[in-house]
Amino acid sequence: MQEIATDDKMTEKGKQKAPPIRGTMIHKTERSGAAVLMHWMRQIIDEKDIDLGMPDVETGAADRKMPDIVIYESRRSNNVLCVIEAKPPHFDVFNEEELKEPARRKAVERKAKYFALTNFKKLIWYSTEKVNANLGEEEQIIWRYSLSDLPDVNSLEATRYAEPTRKALEESLVKLWSVWTGKEAEPKLPIDELLTLRLYEKIQILAVYYRVIIEKRCEENKEFRIKLRHWFIQQQWSFTGQPQDFDKIAHQAAYLLVIKILFYNVLATKRPDDLAPLDMPVVLVKGRHCQRQMQIYYDEVLEIDYEPIYSNNFIDSLCFPDSREVL
Repeated sequence: MQEIATDDKMTEKGKQKAPPIRGTMIHKTERSGAAVLMHWMRQIIDEKDIDLGMPDVETGAADRKMPDIVIYESRRSNNVLCVIEAKPPHFDVFNEEELKEPARRKAVERKAKYFALTNFKKLIWYSTEKVNANLGEEEQIIWRYSLSDLPDVNSLEATRYAEPTRKALEESLVKLWSVWTGKEAEPKLPIDELLTLRLYEKIQILAVYYRVIIEKRCEENKEFRIKLRHWFIQQQWSFTGQPQDFDKIAHQAAYLLVIKILFYNVLATKRPDDLAPLDMPVVLVKGRHCQRQMQIYYDEVLEIDYEPIYSNNFIDSLCFPDSREVL
């Protein structure tokens, strides 16, 4: 299979880039995907007779920064109620610099009470006023919706992704209308649910990059493929070389990394005389350098105990991607 880059891949320094996608060429960008969401939301508002203004793609504004989607207060109003910004599925939906802050500025410019962020897998709904007040994130977020496990925007209209996405969009529009009209109070996301959501999102993003590494090494290295098959047998799974197999081990690798980091921080808090705070130098640019640096911390834990968590295994042999956003 030929390695290709998506249309939405960013090349500016410091911007979040898409991992290389292996397989069919991707044609749709987040703008065309947002147009599909807009069409579905219009259908839902019409079918459910929700008194919100029809979602639209804005064509002009003083700031010349066009939101992907705007929703108006009612059918009779030109006032924007909610601004929606979209990024591709590989993108962290909580990204502050490239997603949340641009959406906030657009909402402020349009005096929109709310703004929402989506990567077509998640939809996070914010209160503009609470974000402006710099309140805790658990207070800024009104609610969150899971749309689907979409791998790329090109697959958005496939039934397995379209059906759950439309269902979640319907739920979000009904909730938006109920809160806006005062029929129910603004929901409040529990802080433990926010933590779970943030961790889950990071794991999903990491798994995308891990999968590229695993699939490529499996194609190019026979010895690695044999070890991979053996690892699957140890987990009492079967390995067929199908996409779901690579997804499975990629998620396992991401989960293991997060568990190691979280558990290390717990131990370091309880044993400050034995373990230094986990810190990564910002100058690191190579995945293998990051891996070696983390192993120094893990070795300190192994001198105490906890071998089942921190001993090296097959998954640990997967080097971190040389990707700035991953590091």
